[in-house]
Amino acid sequence: MPTCPSCGAGNEEAAVLCRSCGVSISPPIAGATDQGDWVEVFSGRGPALRGLEEELERRGITTIRMPAQVGAAFEVGIFGTDEGSIYLLQVPRDQFEARSAEIEAAVEEFAGTDAGDPAAQAEAEQDYDVRGCPDCGLFFHDNYAECPNTATPLVPAVEVFGAGQLEPEWVVVRDGSETEMRDVAAQFETSLFKARLRTPPGWTRSVVEISWAGLMDRTAEAETIIRG
Repeated sequence: MPTCPSCGAGNEEAAVLCRSCGVSISPPIAGATDQGDWVEVFSGRGPALRGLEEELERRGITTIRMPAQVGAAFEVGIFGTDEGSIYLLQVPRDQFEARSAEIEAAVEEFAGTDAGDPAAQAEAEQDYDVRGCPDCGLFFHDNYAECPNTATPLVPAVEVFGAGQLEPEWVVVRDGSETEMRDVAAQFETSLFKARLRTPPGWTRSVVEISWAGLMDRTAEAETIIRG
């Protein structure tokens, strides 16, 4: 029975998400019989964590994330970002022993981006500052300060979440005429983002929304299209 790495709850063998707290259950964790099978290579958060994780996976090195403390991953779900939560990044021991120099070089490359320049870190965190409109219930990327339909100042996304909601599903990234937004949506779709064009009820403008997961995974690419 797979055990959740965050809350410790038991789950069904085929479970992907913990039935108790909703945290992802990694197959390597569920199948590991000895924690000695894994080597911790990094402890950190935010851009450094994601960058190193992506680089190792690109090199064909398996990684798993473990929250540094119980509940850390649950906080990620509530606020929709891993910027404030510390994780332990681990790789299989056999891969570490075979490719330790390569792994250590990658860790050294990304470790400096975690603590680094406070201003740079603050700027990186702002990239994930999604906010919501308390009037229409939509979520917006941080290129918006107010709702373009009601001019209502936006608030932290968590203040707009419905009961049981842990993160936005869709995030508005552009608005304008339907013709203009059709072109923007096509750019996102060409770049293989999950995107949709629609006119929200009561609106006179159309919006382009992309999935929250896509925005988190490929922020830099999304920013390029958003800024046109």
